[in-house]
Amino acid sequence: MNTGGQRSGGTPMYAETTTNPVARSRGKEAPKKNLPLIFAAHYVPYVATASVAFPEDLMAKVKYARILRAFA
Repeated sequence: MNTGGQRSGGTPMYAETTTNPVARSRGKEAPKKNLPLIFAAHYVPYVATASVAFPEDLMAKVKYARILRAFA
């Protein structure tokens, strides 16, 4: 069962989650995986990174993805 608090390959280095032991470590020690690069390597038609902190950028990327989907 995944409760959303576990570390994963996409968890940034030194991130705190609700399940990591604070006394022993502060987050995972390995660097996070480059997920956009992994998706691109599998020939996904459109890969983008976005943040809700920049809503205009997010919406522009969603609109572009919808245009690409219309031609697929």
